Amino acid sequence: MSVAVCDTGEGSVLPAWVTEKFSGGIAISDDTVAWMRSATTLFYAWHWYGAPAEATDAVKNAQAIGHDWDMPTFATEFSSCDAWNAAAGAEISHTYWHYSSYCNTAAYYFGNLTVPAETFGACILGWAGGSSSWDCSN
Repeated sequence: MSVAVCDTGEGSVLPAWVTEKFSGGIAISDDTVAWMRSATTLFYAWHWYGAPAEATDAVKNAQAIGHDWDMPTFATEFSSCDAWNAAAGAEISHTYWHYSSYCNTAAYYFGNLTVPAETFGACILGWAGGSSSWDCSN
């Protein structure tokens, strides 16, 4: 089983030069970083919602942490094709994920269904902000 190690927040914002000079384990114990470096089933999951400003910089930042921790990186959330294309260009795993569009508990949008008997999902995290029709293949 693979297990994600991730930052909280909306971007891979720790600059690559900081990781390269000081380590990506800021505020993580040395024992934990050593364990992460030796584990064979971990990956670094990262997001990009515009911070840093360029998706290519987010990729570089994520790659620096992945290199420092000796684990692959995986872009798991983002808001544009810029991150998709930057990750693909760097041969980093990436996927579009938007849980919030897969629910029907936003009462007035779905006809005031009764919760939980007639509903599913949580409609959180920016409900309906995503789009299942995005195509970043260009």
